[in-house]
Amino acid sequence: MKALKKICVAVAALSVVSIAFLSCRTEDDDYEVISVNSNGASVDFENESKYDVEYARGFVTTNTKHYGGICNMNINSSNQNSSMGFIFGFGDSAAGGYGFGIVGIKSFNGITSSGNGYYVSLYSGVTSDNLSGDSANFGGTEHPLVTTWTESNTRNYQIQVYQVKEAGKLDTNGDGTADETSLSADDYPVGSYVVRVYPNNTEAHDAGASATIKGSDIVIKPTDFKTYTGVNKTGYSQEKLGYYAMVAEGYSLKGNWTLKSTFGAAGTESSSGDIGDYQQW
Repeated sequence: MKALKKICVAVAALSVVSIAFLSCRTEDDDYEVISVNSNGASVDFENESKYDVEYARGFVTTNTKHYGGICNMNINSSNQNSSMGFIFGFGDSAAGGYGFGIVGIKSFNGITSSGNGYYVSLYSGVTSDNLSGDSANFGGTEHPLVTTWTESNTRNYQIQVYQVKEAGKLDTNGDGTADETSLSADDYPVGSYVVRVYPNNTEAHDAGASATIKGSDIVIKPTDFKTYTGVNKTGYSQEKLGYYAMVAEGYSLKGNWTLKSTFGAAGTESSSGDIGDYQQW
């Protein structure tokens, strides 16, 4: 059983856009997997036997809601059961607790073997205790959408999560004006999440039959997102973003997240890298 305490941290950030935020977070007395900084977060953690957990998890969410965001991730893991990810669509789940999506990077037999890969999964019915607990699938229900592996040992990824504001059109600049206008309205209905992962393996396959693979796009329609997360998503709407890490017992994980931009916060259409307040679960 983890002993928890409340910690308030004030952080002032100077970047392209000057950011200042105050956070009250929940932190474990014995270990902290993710450290948040001014423009993202980092992990440098070894899951030693003294922690007595099969999987040590870190889970951080924004307190502000967003339509989507762009995040660079770098992973350096010593075990295939360690991973890190970018969280999107985090909100209250009709199944109880929370629902969300994760675009994750997972080491494939560690950094000395045949490579890393990424996955996209949706989760529902996750309680607050299990967000950073060691239960399988966060103690909730996982709905896998996409799993793919690279052939080389790629450690650097860019995760792009957009949302369709007008059917068949996509705004990838975050300025409220669609710059991709010739997409299929049936495949890209209003409110769909569009996930792009670079480098992207074109052999990505749809394991859950509830995401549409269109070239480099993984399209999650709002009805499917609601079904498999329990989050009451209606049309073009904002939910929370975040960072996730998991380290298997006896192994280590190093990596970082750099939040390049977010779309929609505090009534604005976009804000460069500003996640505002955050909560560490």
